[in-house]
Amino acid sequence: MPDPVRSEPANLLRMVLLLGLASLPLPLLLVLFSPATALRLQAQPLPPEGGRAGAPSVATPTPTGGGTGAPPTTPGATPALSGKELEVLERIRRLKVPRWRVFGACRYDWSAWRLTGGGVRMTSVECGEAPLRGHVVVHCETLRISRRVVASDWEAWRLPLATQESPTIGGEDLMMAALCANVRPLPQPTASPKTTAPTLAPPARTIPVRPGSG
Repeated sequence: MPDPVRSEPANLLRMVLLLGLASLPLPLLLVLFSPATALRLQAQPLPPEGGRAGAPSVATPTPTGGGTGAPPTTPGATPALSGKELEVLERIRRLKVPRWRVFGACRYDWSAWRLTGGGVRMTSVECGEAPLRGHVVVHCETLRISRRVVASDWEAWRLPLATQESPTIGGEDLMMAALCANVRPLPQPTASPKTTAPTLAPPARTIPVRPGSG
């Protein structure tokens, strides 16, 4: 009975010759088809069905965001806000602003600014250590200011005073800069502006009309 181990290399050699591979060197063919090589090939385990032997398993990444399909949010990034959200945010910031702001020797009720006719803004003011209470009006378009003490007449419209110009009410220039730089612009009138010089004398005991309206 022929030995299966010895007959296997002979069969492989015949297949190589049939396939036209007889040009290989004879020593190499003897090594490839020796009985020891055949035994080592038979001793190697076959790979498992359905895949390559030793193939690493790849874990499928789990999507983030709770399965909603929303892109992940970068930590520290500010999300885009809608128009209504910006309005609420602006109101919150205004509520956090201190009520009274000090400029020079006077402090102004910053939360009580109100807009009157002609773009004139008015609030309460206290000056000195006593203090002397009154009201102040500002017209940002012409950078003019007027004051009055309680139960007195309004001053004429004038430019704001610096602390070097008045030790009692100076600092008006800083106050006007802080106010007018942060107010929203008023809608422009359709009529052409007046070319005449403004009238700076306001009526007594009433809120001064804006400069140039008289």
